[in-house]
Amino acid sequence: MKTKSIRLDARGFEYMRAELMASNQIGRLLLSSNDLSEGAIVAAVPEHHRDPYAFRAGIFDQRGSRVPVEGGYMQAVPSTQDALSAWVHGVLKEDNHRAILTESFLLRAGDLVRTSGLPRHTVTCGEFVYHWASDDQPMTEVAAVVSSIYPVPLGLGIICTTDPEDVLAKVTLSLDDLSKCVERVDCVLVGAYDGESVVMWVRAGSPIRALVDDSHGT
Repeated sequence: MKTKSIRLDARGFEYMRAELMASNQIGRLLLSSNDLSEGAIVAAVPEHHRDPYAFRAGIFDQRGSRVPVEGGYMQAVPSTQDALSAWVHGVLKEDNHRAILTESFLLRAGDLVRTSGLPRHTVTCGEFVYHWASDDQPMTEVAAVVSSIYPVPLGLGIICTTDPEDVLAKVTLSLDDLSKCVERVDCVLVGAYDGESVVMWVRAGSPIRALVDDSHGT
């Protein structure tokens, strides 16, 4: 699926700030150490898309194909997740000090003993749960972390420049560990469009480029 980014106006910044304020922990850390105005807000959209400012509605112009199930069919839900995972994997490969870190909105530390199928690098900070991947992990593991940004409500992830083995490779993170990540953030991703895509903030001067950054929303 062809996926690109569209630069958004002030409405995109408002949506990003609201999502960060409603997060468990990392969003408020981000806002306290980063000025969102010093960067660009873009929406990851499919080639044929709906209104990019309808953040709570689906972004796809067309529904997915029907998938046969027992007793009939179900409608496949389209998503930009595969394209975004490939982009994140490429971004991490560009610098071995980059990592993607996501925050689970619903999971708590006490849930981990009875929860399966989580990304390989799943850690906690206090009661909250985080997933991460770095440049040396295969595409499947990066995609597993990216997938945690898509659920509604409040999927949230960052791409930061840090030393993953020093800061993130532990069972329990400290607030200082999280602060090191958010202070060196290059990109913030929040879930949007009814779980079909994301809105991204890219720091001004960051070497990271959005999927395509020459389009503008209307």
